[in-house]
Amino acid sequence: MNTRLQGPDNDPENDQSRRNDDDEIDLRYRYYEIDEDENHTDDYEPPQRRAVDGWSTESEPTSPWWIKAGIAAISILIVLGLVAGLAGPFLGSFGSDQPERIEYIPAQVVEVVDVRTIIVDIDGELATVRYIGVDPLPLESAWYDISILAHQQLVGNSEVLLEADEIDTDEFGRLLRYVYADRAMVNGLLLRNGVALPGEEQDGLNRHYANLQFWSETARFEQLGHWSGTPPQFTNNDGGVN
Repeated sequence: MNTRLQGPDNDPENDQSRRNDDDEIDLRYRYYEIDEDENHTDDYEPPQRRAVDGWSTESEPTSPWWIKAGIAAISILIVLGLVAGLAGPFLGSFGSDQPERIEYIPAQVVEVVDVRTIIVDIDGELATVRYIGVDPLPLESAWYDISILAHQQLVGNSEVLLEADEIDTDEFGRLLRYVYADRAMVNGLLLRNGVALPGEEQDGLNRHYANLQFWSETARFEQLGHWSGTPPQFTNNDGGVN
């Protein structure tokens, strides 16, 4: 049976126990590839600046060439100064160190424990992975059980990629990771669909903190999942309520 999250359930006779174990949630952003900048579009074109970009007309006054050359030279010096200032922390004392390269480790999901924990197989070794920046919904939330089902749908029995931050494990020895499936960050998908809460910022675990917060706030603004304030309603393919 294919199910879809529809919103409030107005049928007092509805019993969630009537759903089969293989019910599948149609996550709104299941196949949505999260970009670092959601405002970016491929067909974006910068506004034409007529005088600067060569779109000047006879009615527009033009500046002498030497003024333009002077402005260009000053602009180059300013840009070089900014680049040197921003690059300093990454280049080190002598400017010889290279920026840290992010490594992605492939793994096979063996078990989905809860909305932010999975057990994976890495080269024949089992490891428990805890998602960075993701907290579970409160137990009283009508979406708590749904969040685990949604997580299962996203990564269950799948091959994933694991990205570490500066801190490798927690106090229980669990790997702290950003998890990717089908080219999308699962940490972000859970937040973007409103089936998980954002975690607090922690030093050494904040590489993608700004994006995770943004995706969670977007789900809250759109009232998705837990943020809708209403329990999920399941409908079958015939339009009936389960």
